[in-house]
Amino acid sequence: MTSHRDPELSALVSYKETLDRFQDALGSIREISEFISTNRQAIEPEWRATIEIESTSVQGIPSARTRGAVAALGEHLQNLLKVGKEFDNAKESPEIRSARKAAVAELSNQLEAKFRDLSDETFDAASYAHQMLSVSAPRRRTEVLHSSLLTSAVADFEVLFSQVVGMYFSLRPQALSSRELQFSWDDIQQFDSIDELRSFHADRQVEQLMWKGFEEWMEWLEKKLKIKLSEIAMDSDDVKEVFQRRHVIIHNGGHVSRQYLKKAPSAPSTLKIGDKLHVTKEYLESSLDQLFTLGVMMLSAAFFKLVSTKGVLDKAEERLASLTHKMLVDKQWAPALQIAKASAALVRTDGARMALQINLWAAQKKLNGLKSIQRDVEAWDTSTLRGDYAMSRYALLDNFEESWKLATKLLATGEINRKLIEELAVLVDDEVELMTRLTSEIGPTD
Repeated sequence: MTSHRDPELSALVSYKETLDRFQDALGSIREISEFISTNRQAIEPEWRATIEIESTSVQGIPSARTRGAVAALGEHLQNLLKVGKEFDNAKESPEIRSARKAAVAELSNQLEAKFRDLSDETFDAASYAHQMLSVSAPRRRTEVLHSSLLTSAVADFEVLFSQVVGMYFSLRPQALSSRELQFSWDDIQQFDSIDELRSFHADRQVEQLMWKGFEEWMEWLEKKLKIKLSEIAMDSDDVKEVFQRRHVIIHNGGHVSRQYLKKAPSAPSTLKIGDKLHVTKEYLESSLDQLFTLGVMMLSAAFFKLVSTKGVLDKAEERLASLTHKMLVDKQWAPALQIAKASAALVRTDGARMALQINLWAAQKKLNGLKSIQRDVEAWDTSTLRGDYAMSRYALLDNFEESWKLATKLLATGEINRKLIEELAVLVDDEVELMTRLTSEIGPTD
């Protein structure tokens, strides 16, 4: 890491590097998740077998019958478990054994009756249901991988939080002073200077805090830096649930615990202790959005509260604007929207604020359509601003021709460069048309 005498310049370097590492870490997890999805047939050959059974073995059979056969067998197995539980607490006797046998026989008769109703000479419901059960049962590999990726993402967030705490003590060394702080003479003799002793104490404070849980971390942020979870998270309840799900994956085999039900406010009310919590691709991607948004805003909010040098803050503002634009390029609309919105309360300059507002509108447009931003963008007066703002306004409103006309004019006068025109792609509705025109009328990238 680059070293600076000025602690705020050092903090800026650390801020940028920490953001980059966190973005790379979660980006890698997204890429692995996509790889799993793309290669699911290789990871789970049973999944392909299921598709083949559905597409060939029962070709022409109404889906209501095939699904009914599988549902009947599933219900039968659940009922068998219920019968077992009912008799588990009863004292074993000939009467109990006879009653259990009769109950099982009744369930088997009910299942056979359902299979008969669903079967004919072209379709054997019983055979199909058992075949589907045999290929469906082992399908857990992708979920194991998704669960591992989720725990890795939460670990990356924990590293980020520890760096936020470290930055706090680095820029606010007076926070280390405490009447309860005690060092023995042996402790002091280990260090060559007060700075080394202070650094040791800061590391110890970080370590002690990291042993606590997510709720305590957020309480520390609010107490020390006046940063509230509700103001920086996409959804504070959902992100709490992510941490609790990670906890039960590691400590309870992925099954609902009493602590999970107590500390996960967004958990479905139908969940019971012992139920299995699944980590699907969709859940993982949503969790990555939650973690990335919270991590970026937690680090950024802390940085802007701890730093006061204008030049340093200017660089941090540029980094936030470029980050939200990169997220638009990567089609991460929801986190881009929240980060741009929350960052607007941090930045001080009009240029950074307008850049974030443009990115916010672009994300909102991608999520909810042009009508969701049209009135606000039309009301945006760019007549006294630089030409590239008017160009962006036209692009946001999908007025492609006016935006393109202004872009080529500004390019000819040197007011903008080709890269800035390329960045319009995240604002317009038809990105392909923009890049095609850019290549055909201006020429390919050098």
